[in-house]
Amino acid sequence: MNSQKYVKEAIRCLELELNKLGLTLKGESSMPMQANNRPELDVLPLLDSDQASYYASLIGTLRWMVELG
Repeated sequence: MNSQKYVKEAIRCLELELNKLGLTLKGESSMPMQANNRPELDVLPLLDSDQASYYASLIGTLRWMVELG
């Protein structure tokens, strides 16, 4: 499996997981964050252990993709 196939498969898997939640990936953005982003005001509830494990695996996948690039 070459890196391009790996990245496409990772995106496909992410899209499947997001579809289960009724969400979709956004298209390309001109900015990585909104100008009025205030992460210190985030009051979202903490993730449960399954969600935390899933997002940790996403971060690992993204780090691997960056190293490939």
